[in-house]
Amino acid sequence: MDDKDDGHSITGSDIIAVSNDGKTRVQLTNTAPQMEMFPAVSPVDNKIVVSTTSGELLMFTYEEVQ
Repeated sequence: MDDKDDGHSITGSDIIAVSNDGKTRVQLTNTAPQMEMFPAVSPVDNKIVVSTTSGELLMFTYEEVQ
């Protein structure tokens, strides 16, 4: 989760995939004004679940590329 704030409240949030070494970053969401927060990655399936500030749950399926 890459979130932005103004010192008082969150102003933006997107989900970013980061390689183990931290050198590669891939932006997975870019959905302003919606903010995806608190990502949870499945240990079994290629799925990420996030919540939005409006209370919705969103599920994403991803594919690992080597």
